[in-house]
Amino acid sequence: MAEKTLAQALRDNKQSLFKKIDDGLALIESGSNRGTTDYAKSANRLGITEDQLRKIIERIKGMYGREPLSSITVQEYVKKINEANINPDDIGIGEGKYQAGRIDHTKPYTYDNFEFVLQKDNLAERDERFAEKPHHKSKPVHTPFGIVESLKTAAERFDVDVNTIKRWIDSGEEKYADWFFDGEYPEKIARRLKIANKRFWAGDNISEYIDDLDLLIDDLTPRFESVLKGLVIDVEEDPNSRGTARRLAKMYVRETMAGRYDPAPDCTAFPNDSADRYEGMLVVRS
Repeated sequence: MAEKTLAQALRDNKQSLFKKIDDGLALIESGSNRGTTDYAKSANRLGITEDQLRKIIERIKGMYGREPLSSITVQEYVKKINEANINPDDIGIGEGKYQAGRIDHTKPYTYDNFEFVLQKDNLAERDERFAEKPHHKSKPVHTPFGIVESLKTAAERFDVDVNTIKRWIDSGEEKYADWFFDGEYPEKIARRLKIANKRFWAGDNISEYIDDLDLLIDDLTPRFESVLKGLVIDVEEDPNSRGTARRLAKMYVRETMAGRYDPAPDCTAFPNDSADRYEGMLVVRS
């Protein structure tokens, strides 16, 4: 049996993750993006805003990143918010903000094993717990998968053995191992480029750090939709504007700026060192 590659592990892990958290979400049932999350419909169904829904999904992904064996769905997360009688916008980092904390820190996040507490109380409880029993018996390991207690933690995330994690790191495949980091797909790509110390100006080719252009298009679609709504265009009822956001995203990625996202073509150099070599300006017209 062939050894699992990081790309396969990420794909399997991503599919498994979204199967776990998609309870309560509506899927788009027609069009070119069939099967993707209909954020507006899902948010309305859950009684929250579209922006709140996107942030909740990212926070749940973060919970799975800290504890791979967790089991929390979007619907359960929203139900906990309602039970605590707090505003979804009050969850996060900062004074007066609430955070999700495990009741029993020896077990994964589940509906019955997490609650929302004020950040100051969460930090105080954590400091007290660490003082009694240091979280790290040894110095944390800095890996491309984040700061973990050991390579074993990274292996558990991707359901492989430690030797496979070492092989991925040695082979350089780790540049795609960021699915558990908070942030949308474009931010993940930017993070890869920064780690590799690669420039990503408008004219730079960054295809080496993008593993799925369709994911980039999926992420850009709601952003273009926000632009259209900002221009006061009815993207839901106007038949000429419906689907335009995705068409714009595809146009920029696949056409207008394809030189950034498609692998650069090979460049062939021809010798020009003979006695009658050409030394003037060469203009190529198409």
